[in-house]
Amino acid sequence: MNFMSLNIQSLAQKAKKDWVKELCVRNKVNFMSLQETKMETLEIFNIKRCWGNFNFDYVYSPSDDSSGGILCVWDPRMFHKDNSMIFDYLVMVRGEWITNDKMMLWDYLILVIGNWQGKVIIMGDFNKVRKQEEIYGSVFNIHGADAFNLFILNAGLEEIHLGGYSFTWCKTASKMSKPDRFLIFEGIVSACPNISVITLDQNLSNHRPILMRESKFDFGQTPFRFFHYWFDVEGFDEFVKNTWKDAQVIYFNGMGKFMKKLKFLKGKIREWTKIKRVNSNNHKAKLKEQLAEIDILVDKGEGNSKILNNHSFIFKSLQDIDKLESMELAQIAKIKWGIEGDENTKYYRGTLNKQRSQLAISGVLVDEIWINKQSMIFKVDFEKAYDSVRWDFLIDVLKKFDLGDRWCSWTQGCLASSRGSVLVNGSPTFEFQFYKGLKQGDPLSPLLFLLVMKSLHLSVQRVVDADIVRETESLKYQGMNFVDHIHRKMGNGLDTYFWDDAWKRDIAFKHLYPRIYALESINKIFVASKLGQDSLGLSLRRAPRVGAEQSQFNALQMISEVASVRRVIDEKILPSVSSKIRWVNAVPIKVNIHAWKVKLDCLPTRLNISRHGMNIESIICPICDKEVESSSHIFLACHFVREVFSRIATWWDVPFIEMSTYEEWLLWILNLRLPFNNKHMLEGVCYIIWWCIWSFRNKIIFGLELPKKEFIFDDI
Repeated sequence: MNFMSLNIQSLAQKAKKDWVKELCVRNKVNFMSLQETKMETLEIFNIKRCWGNFNFDYVYSPSDDSSGGILCVWDPRMFHKDNSMIFDYLVMVRGEWITNDKMMLWDYLILVIGNWQGKVIIMGDFNKVRKQEEIYGSVFNIHGADAFNLFILNAGLEEIHLGGYSFTWCKTASKMSKPDRFLIFEGIVSACPNISVITLDQNLSNHRPILMRESKFDFGQTPFRFFHYWFDVEGFDEFVKNTWKDAQVIYFNGMGKFMKKLKFLKGKIREWTKIKRVNSNNHKAKLKEQLAEIDILVDKGEGNSKILNNHSFIFKSLQDIDKLESMELAQIAKIKWGIEGDENTKYYRGTLNKQRSQLAISGVLVDEIWINKQSMIFKVDFEKAYDSVRWDFLIDVLKKFDLGDRWCSWTQGCLASSRGSVLVNGSPTFEFQFYKGLKQGDPLSPLLFLLVMKSLHLSVQRVVDADIVRETESLKYQGMNFVDHIHRKMGNGLDTYFWDDAWKRDIAFKHLYPRIYALESINKIFVASKLGQDSLGLSLRRAPRVGAEQSQFNALQMISEVASVRRVIDEKILPSVSSKIRWVNAVPIKVNIHAWKVKLDCLPTRLNISRHGMNIESIICPICDKEVESSSHIFLACHFVREVFSRIATWWDVPFIEMSTYEEWLLWILNLRLPFNNKHMLEGVCYIIWWCIWSFRNKIIFGLELPKKEFIFDDI
């Protein structure tokens, strides 16, 4: 049962009657009480306008002059009145509520199903829907749906999913629902899992037929997973051909014989893949051993052309094996992704961790002693190494190696003779001089590059010989920590801690100002948040006391001077807005921005232009030619604009008042008795009015022809 009580404060206006009707229809009100109707007589048509139809009963207490008046209205199908008493300021209605026939039907069906031990199938038009998606174009009765769902639950029934059309009843294209359905006992569903329900085509009735059937589908044998990389494995084609020929299958049907041979081939391929995987792993291990033996021979200087060719062959064989393994892993990834989705992440993490552990350097062999402790390995792989050699550096290296001036000048002459040009549309440009790089293919270039790399080797060797890394660690104990001189870059302060990071000086503030840090209530506060406060003491537990606390706090306050000055500049120069921007999504963005400028008085009206010191012919409004053209006048107070607003108010059936400022217009919008969506739309219409008025004004000033006022309402 739905009850509604409302102090209406006069029921004479049409808008209030429509509002009450909307509340009753939307909320399915069964009993309504209105106070302060302020009407001595109340016709039945006025009550119908509040209730929505003539299916009602009522009791009314008339008002006393301009106050009082009580109206009680109810649905006679839900409540039966026995008697009523009416006083000046009181109405009493006595009666009884009528039991819902549907509820009685659900209770009776539950009783019958219990007597039949639940093995039932209920079908037909239940004239009820279970959820909002099952009805279109009509009001959804949530209470009836809850009662229907409760009946299905208590009776132990289950609805079979409906296939085909979404709705089973269709009167017109604008009103459809799903009242027809099959409800089956849960035990029947378990015994017959292949039951399905579909809707058939609508013919001579408003209802579509629904058909329940049991269908069994045979999807054939389980699919066999086949990998593409098998075709790249040597001997796979011959293996398949020989296995197919050797399959001795006797079957009376050709298709059956074919299926049996495929099954036999599938089993043989499984055995072949297992054997091939084991052989591949063993072969890969042997190749690695052979490669290690060749590396030992080459390192001893016993290598020859035959050994080097064998090295290339083994290396290529390892690459082929890795390629096949990568192809297998790629197809496994696609299959597991199709079956498991994101759930197979654990498998790939395990695979990657295994590869990472295999490639990781667990130690270094130094003088035939395996070292597992922490160490640093410096590996260099130059990109375009020959092109990155600077000539001036190369000449300095040659001189450091005590090569003569004549040799250095010859080398510099060979390098300086290199010139280049660029083809532009097939024509070369002027030649230009190079300053770095060694010629590819020149027999002298590898020797010069080795000299440059020798200098890098000597530099690294000097660092190792001087034991600089260990000296840096030992200097910490002598008070010289070079690592602490590396400061953290603050940036915008959003990821830098105010107290923990050394972002301002060489030491963190929690060590520099320990007394203030002890008073801080937010120890992990960021720099941007701390400096954004009005005072650095805002987040402290208490004010600093005189002495060491006050001196440390004064020193800390010096840091916030820049932020404080910036805040003062922003407050003095930047404009402030008293209220939030009112944005209407139903109108274009440019119209919303224009309305925002109307609110802030930022449009180039004649008065605003004159205030900025620009000489103009007149500051009178070009539309009415009577008052000064300001934002308030041209958009609200102008006689022509008020006439437009009056027509819009008549169109929307709302009261109109004369407005002179934006605040008065906003107050008028907020006090209108309209639903929220309608009021929001009317606000957008006002924005459109301002846009059209401004466009009309610009056409008067800058246009070649004077626009006609009669067309502006049509444009809106």
